[in-house]
Amino acid sequence: LETANANRPATTPEPRRLFPGHVAPSSCLLPLPRRILAMQATAPSAQSSLPKTTMPTKICCIGAGYVGGPTSSVIALKAGAHVVVTVVDLNEKRIAAWNSDDLPIYEPGLDEIVKQCRGTNLFFSTDVKTAIREADLIFVSVNTPTKSYGLGKGCAADVKYIESCARSIAEAAEASKIVIEKSTVPSGTAQTLKA
Repeated sequence: LETANANRPATTPEPRRLFPGHVAPSSCLLPLPRRILAMQATAPSAQSSLPKTTMPTKICCIGAGYVGGPTSSVIALKAGAHVVVTVVDLNEKRIAAWNSDDLPIYEPGLDEIVKQCRGTNLFFSTDVKTAIREADLIFVSVNTPTKSYGLGKGCAADVKYIESCARSIAEAAEASKIVIEKSTVPSGTAQTLKA
């Protein structure tokens, strides 16, 4: 065993193989202490010139359904009073229900969370354009039912509501926004939103 190791150069360890035929990248071949030193040498310093990021303080959630309402309520609770969360929906009855004591959705403990945050840093509205314009971060939490027409009928997700949200954001936004898909969507939908 010692003679086999003596023939191998000391600086080139055996490549790690995760499965037959796999060869690890060359960065994984360095002995651990040298690899850590190399990472430290290339890491940005504490005095980095990178711009400092700020946390969003105004959040808009488009869609007051089973995903948007509860998610936004918990964000409002956990983020604190300095973060304002506005849930918007075109369905006036749904928004009225969120603003009442009889919530449209049951989740254990949700009614207490909504009662605690509503009117303080959690708001429900039908004014989609204003909420988009004022928000730093936008969650898109709209329905993606199975297509009932065209290619993919009966099996593919219908992303027309996602596309509608993208158009609404593009029309109402006056500055750059962070947009997060919070709906069950097919792979590649982010490209649709980006376009």
